[in-house]
Amino acid sequence: MKIVLGTVFGLIASFATNYIVLLLFMRLDASADLNDPEALAEFIKGFTTFDYMVPIAAHLFGVLAGLLTARAICKTSALPLVIVMTFHMAATVLNLFAIPHPVWFAIVDIVGPMLIFIPFIKTQKQP
Repeated sequence: MKIVLGTVFGLIASFATNYIVLLLFMRLDASADLNDPEALAEFIKGFTTFDYMVPIAAHLFGVLAGLLTARAICKTSALPLVIVMTFHMAATVLNLFAIPHPVWFAIVDIVGPMLIFIPFIKTQKQP
C-alpha cells in the first residue's frame, strides 16, 4: 500500500510544485494565446536566458518535491521513485518536442533531474 501511496502523492507533489513555481514566477504576456502552438513558439522566441531559468527551476524543484514525497511515504522500495521520475522525464521529453527550446535548455532539463534522482535511489532502506 505504501508503494501506491508514495507513487500517487509523489506524482501530485511533483506536478503541483512544478505548476506553482511556473505560476508564481513565470512572466506571461496576457495577449499571448498559449493554447496556439505557433503563438506559443513566437512568445518563447522573446525569452532571455533568465526567462528559461524559471522553467528549469520549476522542473528541478518539481522532481525534488516528488521524490522527497515518495521517499517519505515509502522507504523500502525504489518503485515509487522510478515511477515519479519516469512520468517527470516523459513530460519533459514531450515538452521539449512540443515547444522549441535552446539545446542547452534541453540538456539541463534532462541531466538536472537525473542528477537529483541518483542519490534517492542509493538511499533506500532494506526491508
